[in-house]
Amino acid sequence: MYYIIIGATCAGKDKIASYIIDNYKGFKMIISTTSRPIRPKESNGVEYYFVSREDFKRMLDNGEFIEYRTYNTFVNGVKDIWYYGLEKKNVGDTSTNYVAVMDYQGATEFMEYVGREKVVLIYVKSPYRERYVRNVLRGDFNINEWTRRNKDDLKWLNNAYKNADSVVLNYGFNFPEIPTESIDLNTDIEYSPIPPNFEMTKKQIDHVIRDCENIVRSHKKEAE
Repeated sequence: MYYIIIGATCAGKDKIASYIIDNYKGFKMIISTTSRPIRPKESNGVEYYFVSREDFKRMLDNGEFIEYRTYNTFVNGVKDIWYYGLEKKNVGDTSTNYVAVMDYQGATEFMEYVGREKVVLIYVKSPYRERYVRNVLRGDFNINEWTRRNKDDLKWLNNAYKNADSVVLNYGFNFPEIPTESIDLNTDIEYSPIPPNFEMTKKQIDHVIRDCENIVRSHKKEAE
């Protein structure tokens, strides 16, 4: 079974994927490939496989991807095109449970490739303020890139929400009622890598895993 996690930028998708991998035996992570620059605290082969744009395009020409997408970016005054994709060689058979983080376009193409009945689609919902803070705390915040990502997300969020098998709420920060842009990260936020309210998120994920058989049964009926 493939557990595909989708949601808006900085909704906490990677954290949820890590929770599943760390707490359920027999689950493996499907790692996507990207040409974007590696961020602080990221490692090649953990969050993504990082390759050059030239190598990505060569792999694309060789038919090595199940799905791919591009984003026009403008970071630190530099225009670029970032490529993301999932390589065929990284997808095994369903004798193992797999977890992957994707955008909705990638998830849709992936489901067409492996079959909808083999996928549990999990939509992670998190408030704008909270996603904004997560993005700043990454250490590489760029307002142009943040704005671009949110505009791109708006194109597909409604369809993703409607077509997901489960919706998981991921709320974790505690901060006063002040405008997001006025937040002082040194004084206004009580933050830890695993916020107290992540316990609520974990319970929802546990329920999704337990309910997997019912979800699969429902997809098979729809396919008949």
